Amino acid sequence: HPRGWLLASSAEDDHEEASPRLKASIKSLLATVQVKESSKEKKSVRNVTSPAVVKGIKYAVSKPTKKEFEFITNPFGYLGKFCSWVNENSMRSQPILTLGGTLAFFGALFGRKVKDELDTRTNIYCMGVGRSSAGKQHVQSCIRKVVSKVGCKQLLGACDFASDIAIENTIYRKKSVVFLLDEIGHILMHLKSRPTSCTEKIISTLMRIWSSAKDSYIPKAYADDDNEVEVIQPCLSIYGTSTPSRFIEGMSTAELDDGWLSRCLVFHTSTFPFKSRVRKDRIPPGDICDFVSAWANRVIEPEDKYTVESWQKHTGNECVAADPLQIEIKTTHEAEEILRNFDLISRNIGEESPSLACLWSKAEENARKFALIKAASVDYDNPMIDAAIADYGCQLASYLLRDFGYNMAGQLSSNPYEEKKNRIWDSIRKRGAAGCSKKQLAISSGWSSKKERVDLLEDLRESGRIVTKLVDGEETHWVSEYRLE
Repeated sequence: HPRGWLLASSAEDDHEEASPRLKASIKSLLATVQVKESSKEKKSVRNVTSPAVVKGIKYAVSKPTKKEFEFITNPFGYLGKFCSWVNENSMRSQPILTLGGTLAFFGALFGRKVKDELDTRTNIYCMGVGRSSAGKQHVQSCIRKVVSKVGCKQLLGACDFASDIAIENTIYRKKSVVFLLDEIGHILMHLKSRPTSCTEKIISTLMRIWSSAKDSYIPKAYADDDNEVEVIQPCLSIYGTSTPSRFIEGMSTAELDDGWLSRCLVFHTSTFPFKSRVRKDRIPPGDICDFVSAWANRVIEPEDKYTVESWQKHTGNECVAADPLQIEIKTTHEAEEILRNFDLISRNIGEESPSLACLWSKAEENARKFALIKAASVDYDNPMIDAAIADYGCQLASYLLRDFGYNMAGQLSSNPYEEKKNRIWDSIRKRGAAGCSKKQLAISSGWSSKKERVDLLEDLRESGRIVTKLVDGEETHWVSEYRLE
């Protein structure tokens, strides 16, 4: 088979069976967005009545397609069953947000119980971003209902971060846990603008816990050795919700470089569906509850389970519980090829877009986490990462990164002035290939004065982020990815 992985064509097939064959080459993956031209004749600026031709948009910031969205939001296995139940009982169905919340919950459910041959674990940090009252909290409510019915409350953490010590105490007590956080954008913004001695180390603590899932986490060094604790293979997952503006305000360009954003998987929606008025049965289905209960109470026993050494180990003069055992989920040869090729592709995408290279550097690792979670949700007894599951993991990782690059990356800033420039740039970008006239920009950026807009536009032009032309005597702006023919 050719080197590469299936980008979007599998979405044309039945969602229950993603194609295991590789149908796209690296070249097709890295191809820029193509727009059909109805005429070969060049058009002057004054005669343009249709959208401009897209020119060389980098893959990292290209808008994902509807087919890709349909494919990733319709997984098979119990991952798909859980998502379907949540969506069917939602007043405003948001499939992408449902997927993010379910993955985080399943990550904790399978935590410290499965791993792949590269020792990948199921801990993931998911952020559900959508406008206010768009249905962001519905999946959290459904997860709590299932947990309450099954009786596995040990999987749930708190609804807020009080301090880094509180987080460490939670993973020390629960080992594998998911935090369901409402309005995480407010939390991140507070940590960024008004950190206290209790909260200033929260982000760094979360980053260290994320990286410690394969070995152990030692919270802090104390003067009294008796207070020293160690958490073996902690599995902490997060599903936090936020509005786009609050989420952007809580982030900065520094997070692109220090590794925090590359650990956060942003599930973004711009839709605002009409409310469903149909009365539905919101009781969790029995088969889903049985599945969750089976995994929540599952104990991976050692081969020689009748010896003391299989359950305990000696550390110095102390006798403690043995490290948890996991099911090692195998990856087929074809699936491994898909994941390796995706890593090479991600490297090339990062070189093409250096500002987003840090995000794409963890693309394969995130794809493996998705594949691991999905494999465990498909087969309880003999889970396996085959080509279809690996393909799904790669497509999901690519979709999330490109959607973030298209919708949010350009709005990150490191200071207040840059934040204003980004807001002007985003107003222009939202007008797309049709361009943003002077009047339209004044209406959409009423928060700024005329003089301020002039200065901001000049800076954006000098940096090459926008182009400006006269159309019918009116100044019109485009982001630099677009041109007119």
